[in-house]
Amino acid sequence: MSERVFVCVGPNKGDMSMLQIMQGHDRFYMFEPLPEAADYLRRKNAHMSDIFHVVQAACGEADGMRTLTVYNHDGVSSSLGVCTEQARQMYPQADLCQKEQLEVHVVNLCSFLEWAGVKQIETLMIDAQGMDLAILKTMRPFFERRAVRRVIHEIDVDGFRHYDGLPDNSLSGAVQYMEQFNSYQPYRLPDRNDFNFDLEWRLTEC
Repeated sequence: MSERVFVCVGPNKGDMSMLQIMQGHDRFYMFEPLPEAADYLRRKNAHMSDIFHVVQAACGEADGMRTLTVYNHDGVSSSLGVCTEQARQMYPQADLCQKEQLEVHVVNLCSFLEWAGVKQIETLMIDAQGMDLAILKTMRPFFERRAVRRVIHEIDVDGFRHYDGLPDNSLSGAVQYMEQFNSYQPYRLPDRNDFNFDLEWRLTEC
């Protein structure tokens, strides 16, 4: 039986829902650009450092350096883009105050995983604050050979834009991209709002 690999882009320090999804996996790759959050993940999981890999980087179309805008105290809304006024109005209860800007490493997710020798992914989870679809598009070789069993990512419904300065992250764009592979069925994850929610794709057996 092959290793069940969990890949997460933008875990921050993790939460209970992520811990639940992580159950049943054998190897973990975490891509987190915030230094404090990446250090926390390393320390918390030091007892299994042989299978728990933390990459202090954001993910994007190409390797390089980019500016990460850090929002709120914990940085959970930090993005390579800039939060829109529309998002501030739709999330009046959220702390979307800009804290600072950092220059961070950016890696192409597909290229990095291929370099690391990852052949199959059990679960790919992306919470990249507006970069989700752009990152999915870099994973085309994995999708074409049906090498990802489950994908969870965030989208903006058409007409809503969470961050400016980034590629398309719309629901229609995600559906158009994923449906070309003819192997994945979409599901909307519950308990989210109607304008910015998590979408799950599951690989069909046929």
